[in-house]
Parts: sequence; structure tokens; C-alpha cells
Amino acid sequence: MRDRLLPERRSLVEHPVFSGPTGDWKLRRRYLVAFLDRVEGQVVEHVVGLGISVPGNLAGTYERRFRIEEFSPIDPQIPTDRLSDLLGRYANALRVQGPLSTALGRRLIDAIREEAPHLSDLLDDLESRVSQNTPRGDIAQIIATQRDMTGLLLTAADMDREPLRDWAGFGLRADFLEEEPPERPYEDDVIRHDWRHLPGWMQVQASWTEQRFYRGKRRLSVFYANTRPLEHLTGVDLVYYNEFHGCFVCVQYKKFQHEAQAGWVYRPSQILDSELQRMKAIDEKCKVGADTTDIRLLDTATFFKLHEPMQFEPGNTDLVPGMYLSREHFELLLEKNRGGQGGRRIGYATVPRHLTNTLFAELLGQGWIGTRGASTDLVRDQIRSSLSRDRGLVFGLAEGDQRLGNGNRLR
Repeated sequence: MRDRLLPERRSLVEHPVFSGPTGDWKLRRRYLVAFLDRVEGQVVEHVVGLGISVPGNLAGTYERRFRIEEFSPIDPQIPTDRLSDLLGRYANALRVQGPLSTALGRRLIDAIREEAPHLSDLLDDLESRVSQNTPRGDIAQIIATQRDMTGLLLTAADMDREPLRDWAGFGLRADFLEEEPPERPYEDDVIRHDWRHLPGWMQVQASWTEQRFYRGKRRLSVFYANTRPLEHLTGVDLVYYNEFHGCFVCVQYKKFQHEAQAGWVYRPSQILDSELQRMKAIDEKCKVGADTTDIRLLDTATFFKLHEPMQFEPGNTDLVPGMYLSREHFELLLEKNRGGQGGRRIGYATVPRHLTNTLFAELLGQGWIGTRGASTDLVRDQIRSSLSRDRGLVFGLAEGDQRLGNGNRLR
């Protein structure tokens, strides 16, 4: 580890991974880390650097993987016996094999500040990056849904989900931007739009925010729209449109509930039937004037994602586990899985075959699912429909003149 980290201060593009003690870490959460080094033949250890690390899965019985997101060597290095003197009866903070409590961590940071005042600005920066106000309740669900939808769009576009690590809802913080190789995706800008300045077919009165991501010649614009504050939204719809192919897909999220006997299941609400009628009407419209030479494995527009409950975890870039079903498949399964009292439910136990996150993103990105030649008028109608029902909208627009196909996917 010393050979890879100590030569210079940098934000690590490759984010090396090392093994460390298991401890009671929260997976994929950011931690402020003090790096200790012991030189052979010397008794005293030294704090040689400060940085940010993200714990991952176990690497064995007694070790866990740690991803080093940032490392800053410090000069001069701080002898741990000096910190022990400052910590007094809390000197055990230097021997804990795992995360420190909030109080103990604060004492260690204060001791480092006292011993090395020139590190205060660095500590302030690192603390601000690992400390996020975690939203709760309904707002947390909305923000987590936005993040999952954006992650799906980035995956479908063959782009890294790393920008989601700083997700804060509706927009990504811009302060994580660094110099990166041009082939890697990055957030070009966060733009708040006056709806009247959007392209004509997107002019729906709402609050609009746009994110832009690039990779090679590809551009993915992700728009977030709402007509009400987050806490008053009833949900979020995902709409995707590939401009070159007229490929249109709409995904509605439904949350699983856990039942003692059945496990994770979805049971319809009272409004589901009206939602299904609306989605069926969309699929019927999409068949009119379709380009039959542009082949699809499934040429319908509407899908459901049934997902496990979302917990907003700062620093997490994973997609939420669940299953994707086309609207037609979803309806068939509901009818097939009626209980003795007429109740309907769908769960992992009753749906052995479904599209996973990875498979759905792959099919969406390569244009194997979705409409053929859908007009922008149809997309605008769906945008209006979502926003008129007090729902938020995540709209992914794939732009460029690159034809979808197996040979065009970037590796």
C-alpha cells in the first residue's frame, strides 16, 4: 500500500482496492481515514496521510476490501505517540480495528488539528465530503428512486455510475469533478431550465434540471422535472428516448413488501387498474406507423420495475435489486397469481423468469426493447401525463447520430 499511495497527493482515478480489518463498517459509505505506517525497526508509528475510503465486501474470513477514493500524504508525518499524549485516556482510538464512534473520531480529528494546524483546511474538505445529511421518509424514497433511474440510464449508455456517489437529489453536486481521461463519462454541466427554452416538443410547464454525460461521441442528457415539492410527489416515472431511432420506453416503479410466508411480494393498489389502462393506451399508440425494419425483441413502450425497499445510502452507486416486467407480462402474472380470496400478488417465488437490472440495461442501451420510430409528440404526451398526476419525472435523452447495434457499443 505504501508504494502505491505515498509518492504523491492525488485524487485516485483508478481507485486502488486494498484489504483491511473487517470491523463494523457500513458498506459503500464514505469514511474519513487516517493512514498509519510503521517502518521496520522503528517502534513509533506515524500518520502518513489522510483520505477517503469506501468499504466493500469481505475478502476472506478476517478481512474486508477497501476502495481508496482519495489519499493525501502529509508532511511532516505525525508520530502517533504525540497523538496519544493529546488523546490521553482516549488514546485507544489509534488501536481500534474498525470505524470509530462519532465522539471518538471527533477527538482524533481534533488531536490531529492541534498537532498539525496546517492540516485544518484538508480536514475541513475531507469532512465535508464524507458528511452528508441523509434524507428520511418519503423524500428519501423519491431521491433514491431518482438515483436508481439515473444509474439505469448511465448503465444502458455504457457509462460509469461513479457520478452517483455524490448524489443529493435532482442534481449531482459539481464539486466532485476532476480531470479524467476523455473516454470516461463525466458530468458536463448542471443546468436549470426555464421550460419555455426547452425544445418545442419538451415544453411542459414544470421545474426542469438537466445533467449531461458524455462518452466518446455519445451524449446522454438526463432531465429531472416536477411540478410540486419533493415531499408532495406521489412517485417518479422514468422515460427514455433515443432520438436517432425513435426508441421510446417508460418504466414505472412499484415497491415490494416483505411478508412472512411469501417473502418479497407486490400487491396492487386501488389505482393500478387505471394506470394499466393508461399504459396500454400508450403501447397501442406506439404501434401506429412503426418502422417494421428496425427489429426489436419486444416493441412495447411500457414496463414495470418491482423493487425491494430503497434505503438512501450516501456514496452508494448500486442499482436497487428488483425485476423488470413488460406491461403485458405484468398483467398476465397478476391474473395467474390470484389467491383464494381473489387477491393478486407478484413476487420472486411466482416469477421465476424476469429481466434483471443488468439485462434490462443492456437491452435498453442496444435498442432491443422499446418502440420503433415513436414521434416526439408521443414522448411529450407521456411527460405531460406524468407531471399532471403529481409525479416526478426522470427523462433520459440519448442524442447523436450513431446507429444502435452490437458493434457500436463502447468497451
